Amino acid sequence: MSILKFLFTCLLCLVVVSIVLVSAIGLFLYLTNRQSVNEEAQAIGGIAKSIILTSPAFENDSFLPGKYTKISPPLTWKNIPADTKSLVIIATDFDAPSPKLKLFSPTHWVVFNISPQTNSIEEGVKLEAFPPAKFGKNILNQNAYTGPNPPFGVHNYTFRIYATTLDYINPPNPTKEQILKLISSKTIAYGEIVGKYGKE
Repeated sequence: MSILKFLFTCLLCLVVVSIVLVSAIGLFLYLTNRQSVNEEAQAIGGIAKSIILTSPAFENDSFLPGKYTKISPPLTWKNIPADTKSLVIIATDFDAPSPKLKLFSPTHWVVFNISPQTNSIEEGVKLEAFPPAKFGKNILNQNAYTGPNPPFGVHNYTFRIYATTLDYINPPNPTKEQILKLISSKTIAYGEIVGKYGKE
């Protein structure tokens, strides 16, 4: 075999292996994302969307002001069921990395153990001013809010509130997935608001 044929064969093998690897990674991300979406859907499956979640900073399905790439937005809610023991708020980007190629769903914010007597959360909230609420882990593995910063297209950021019958959630530094498993059979109502961010 000539050197050129050998090099061509090696290059062809490299291309094939690369395609297989990229396809496998893409499939893994897609299946993982489907699982994440299904977990959120399971938590609200058959549950009334009766909580009215709004924000004084943006309308539903409108663009988030740029300041909320740095700090969390203010939220207000009403119609919490009387038998609610605690509230959970989760903010998720279901459009990553692109609305045309949804492979994963980054978690931007997890807040749990919110008192049912609370009806709002101020922008850039600090937990010291918001007991007994706690933050769970975001996509950066931080117990904090992380704002939108999409690489491609305009993404929809879903802020969802869950009314649960759990008195207190106490896993150490929980992820969104851990919280959703805990509340999946304990959620009695929910509400949501969607903010957009990014460029066409």
